[in-house]
Amino acid sequence: MEPLKNIFERQDSARDKMMNTDKKNQTGSAYIKFEIDDHLFATEISKIREVVDSWKLTVYPELCHGHLGIVNIRGQILPVINPFNHSVTQTAPLPGERLIILEGPSKDGFCVVVKQVQKVVLDSENPDQNSTVNINGRPVKIVTEPDLYEYFGVQ
Repeated sequence: MEPLKNIFERQDSARDKMMNTDKKNQTGSAYIKFEIDDHLFATEISKIREVVDSWKLTVYPELCHGHLGIVNIRGQILPVINPFNHSVTQTAPLPGERLIILEGPSKDGFCVVVKQVQKVVLDSENPDQNSTVNINGRPVKIVTEPDLYEYFGVQ
């Protein structure tokens, strides 16, 4: 089994490479596009702390609107948010699901269960807040910093 230190270094290297890929050839801004319950979103790549492939969700003892539960990511307990899904049917990822850790209001962060994570470069340097853009023929909601936490239900 590979030591955790090597795994973390490889993950950091991959994230740095993804953020710096072809910067000199890009004319727009880098975003991460993802899907939540058939809704497509994109947010600035700098707002994504990490993308996790494997996790175990601990559900809350009582239903809490928009909150699925919590996860432990290397000793840090983070809330898992989904504004469209009010019931939890699984505690581990389904095939194709990933967990995105987004920066929180106090840099603590929060998580969202997503599908189809993809890096995209938008032609516009600064898309309007709450705008919708066409990416590969599908409407994608741009979620920017001022509404990121509110939009995903983080109080």
